[in-house]
Amino acid sequence: MPFDYRIVAAVVGIALELVSEGVYVCGTLKNTIRPHVFTWLGWGIIATIVGAAQFVSGAGATVWVTASVALMCFTVASLALRQGNAYIHPSDWIFFIGSVCAILSWLLTHEPLVAVVIVMIADTLAFVPMIRKAYKKPDEDSALAFFFSTLRNVFALIALQSFVPVNWIYPSFIFFSDGTFMTLILIRRYQRRPSV
Repeated sequence: MPFDYRIVAAVVGIALELVSEGVYVCGTLKNTIRPHVFTWLGWGIIATIVGAAQFVSGAGATVWVTASVALMCFTVASLALRQGNAYIHPSDWIFFIGSVCAILSWLLTHEPLVAVVIVMIADTLAFVPMIRKAYKKPDEDSALAFFFSTLRNVFALIALQSFVPVNWIYPSFIFFSDGTFMTLILIRRYQRRPSV
């Protein structure tokens, strides 16, 4: 069997996902990170749909990375509920229902690329409650976890077997959104530090 760099990239991507979410799981168990349950539940559902769309479109080993993301998102959502991190702001329901509606609209289209674009909209809607929380309480989130998540998507792109839009657009989007969120956390921590 010849060497396939895509499998190596997928394994590295999965390892980075485990490190990223490992930081989140440990922080959640220690109550130093307080994940937003709707965001993580939405991301788990979204990653499951993207993984299915990638599988149908022949993405190859990248599907393994996406499946690991789905599993870890559901794990973090479960821990958030278990730890009592389930405060739901009234506007969170709007974003959660909006993300679920976007997912349901994909089910009606049966088109993988349309699915991924709709899921990116749903992902953005699911992210809003977490962005609001991180802006107000940046110390309750992990910039390190989002650094590893951003890096994971580089390897997810390298692992692609079929470089068609349905396969590369979502990892590229997540690279951008997670990197932006990491930057938001760091900026807000800097802004909130005591003046000397």
